[in-house]
Amino acid sequence: MKVSTGKEFAASLKDYVSRWLLRDLIFSYELIFSHTTSGPQLILKQKQTQIKLSMTIHAGAEEIQIDSFTLLENPQMRRICPPLYDAALIEIVLQGLLISIYSAQQLDKEEVRLMLTTEDAAHIWDFDTLFTSAYSQLTLKGKRDIFTLSICGHHLGNLYTQINNIKADLYKQLWVMQRDYNILKRYLQHSCRSDISLLKIPQDTITDKVAERRGNIILFPRVLPL
Repeated sequence: MKVSTGKEFAASLKDYVSRWLLRDLIFSYELIFSHTTSGPQLILKQKQTQIKLSMTIHAGAEEIQIDSFTLLENPQMRRICPPLYDAALIEIVLQGLLISIYSAQQLDKEEVRLMLTTEDAAHIWDFDTLFTSAYSQLTLKGKRDIFTLSICGHHLGNLYTQINNIKADLYKQLWVMQRDYNILKRYLQHSCRSDISLLKIPQDTITDKVAERRGNIILFPRVLPL
């Protein structure tokens, strides 16, 4: 086991998220860790949009189990910029899955299992090809959608490749859409995106002298091996 206490586990996860580089992502994140009666709760917060992902996690014999994967959306973002809103949801779900994989690695588990309500699973089904298996089942707690990720051997490398490909496709779509959404163009070009709150700043005030000098060139985050 790579971590032996709850405090070490929490510190390890927070350090992992703090090492995510904004140049490789569209948004920046912070991780909040707390304990609940259901087990450790992780809240991944997307700084620029205030969208949050809440996960409850506990360790089994050979796997970690995620019993909640709840997206706390912000409808205001859809009104501000639909492409950024969609990108925000896609990216935070993918980053949440990466956290679950990292958690399993830290606890020396070979599998991630998500046992979710229909509501929590809604965004996960969009990425069902990432999972080793995905199905619905009646449990003592009612119907649950169950997703498994094998992270041993070649499965992990294939999984990282698939996630990278989804991100690369997302960035390409945003590159095209920036022609129709000025706020998207200015946000992606901004030299200090980590300091922007898209909910507080009027659309026409997201300006940056460095971005203005770049003209129509969008410098996308690099898609690197995970």
